Amino acid sequence: MDKKALKSLLAELFPEAEISDFLIEFILSNRATEESVRDVYQTLKNYGLEDEKIASSPSLLGLHPETIRAHYQSLLELGIDPENIASYPSLLGLDPKTIKSHYQFLHDLGIKPEKIASNPQLLWRDPETIKSHYQFLRDLGIKPEKIASSPQLLQRDPETIKSHYQFLHDLGIKPEKIASYPQLLWRDPETIKSHYQFLRDLGIKPEKIASSPQLLQRDPETIKSHYQFLHDLGIKPEKIASYPQLLARDPETIKRSYQHHVGLLRKDYRDRESGRDLLLNQPSLLNISPETIEANVQFLYELGIDYYNSPLLKTTPELKHKKMAWMLRELFDYNILNEDQKRDAIYSLYEFLRDNPSVLIKSIKYMEKSKEKLREKASRYRRF
Repeated sequence: MDKKALKSLLAELFPEAEISDFLIEFILSNRATEESVRDVYQTLKNYGLEDEKIASSPSLLGLHPETIRAHYQSLLELGIDPENIASYPSLLGLDPKTIKSHYQFLHDLGIKPEKIASNPQLLWRDPETIKSHYQFLRDLGIKPEKIASSPQLLQRDPETIKSHYQFLHDLGIKPEKIASYPQLLWRDPETIKSHYQFLRDLGIKPEKIASSPQLLQRDPETIKSHYQFLHDLGIKPEKIASYPQLLARDPETIKRSYQHHVGLLRKDYRDRESGRDLLLNQPSLLNISPETIEANVQFLYELGIDYYNSPLLKTTPELKHKKMAWMLRELFDYNILNEDQKRDAIYSLYEFLRDNPSVLIKSIKYMEKSKEKLREKASRYRRF
């Protein structure tokens, strides 16, 4: 087949596309015939490729039909589904050994097979380029597991990432928050700007948006639906604005938490709905799992501490146990006491906590700094 015949054939197959002389020469250099070109074309069509996709990778038409079929099978074996192959047909032009080598490289970076399969365009990229992009993201403070969960970032030019990073920073989002939600670096700044304004129109303050940047990834219609759900639950607009992270939660999960918490936190056990006020005034409790709330209620009840106290319900009993162990050791000298004194020290600690439950909210780091004041206060409860 000569150049004129090939041009005529390509014009027949892709009347809307212009294929360069360079690519025509490439196809001819592979000794393509009209029969082989038509065979490859039909094979690609059978694989679900649209004409515009085939026209965007015309060099494939110069390959032998069996080569295309072998490459396709190799991609399927790597877990890449037909739809993704159809979206990135240039992969069919790569030698399977190269693809497997690139796949192993990505896998060694910690990217899971399903993530590679959903981002197959990474298999086309030079590993050295990806390695350079990976290091750039690490230098931004993004942890390996976060990069692995958002591997599409490895395709982006570092200068573009840098520009998006600066945009997010200018919105007041701190570096550690950007590092926690690196997928924001993939989003178009204009889209983020639009979502930001939408959240502001809901009454959410800039500092609250900055502390919950995951909201900027959400579709405004979804946010609107979640907002209405919370409002119908009885949570006032100012409370929703104070706890905007609730807007990122699945309403069904919040509903289950509400139904569980409202009965468990009731003040009057004859009235199941008596816990409603606490939840509506402290809706952040709806972010806490039923298991944690239940364990906290039981833990505080056994200590004789009023559990109708939102801050006390937000940390796990395990963490409270660690704080209590610190208090026994540092405030009541537990480690140097005899057995009888140790028992008295435990009772003394319980009395101290019943009168000063807010201590359980403080961090151990804070207690270390305030140890002398706490020791003085705890001394009034010593039984030994």
